[in-house]
Amino acid sequence: MHEQVDNSTEVEPSGLINPVWNPSTNSWTGQSMEDYLAEQKKNAQQQVDPNQQQLAQLLQLIVQLKAESEMNKAQIASLTAQLAKQSNVVQPASHSASQSTTAVTGGATNV
Repeated sequence: MHEQVDNSTEVEPSGLINPVWNPSTNSWTGQSMEDYLAEQKKNAQQQVDPNQQQLAQLLQLIVQLKAESEMNKAQIASLTAQLAKQSNVVQPASHSASQSTTAVTGGATNV
């Protein structure tokens, strides 16, 4: 058997993490296992899986490209409509010009 020191207690500090002797209360103080684990969880940085991070970046890129594609489709439709409208305006004018030439010449052609 060993001799008990003056600043010790006979109560074992089991269940305490980093126990410290408190001479004013003649007892051990420290964190409980639950408090210690809660603090570790709170302070732990969340580990990001590199594969998950890469997949998230690819998904973000796909969403961005889809939005750009929709915008391009809308622009193409608008430009196609403008071009069709311009073609309709120009075509009747050239068609009437060919009719007036035929009317002046009387439909005769020089051989």
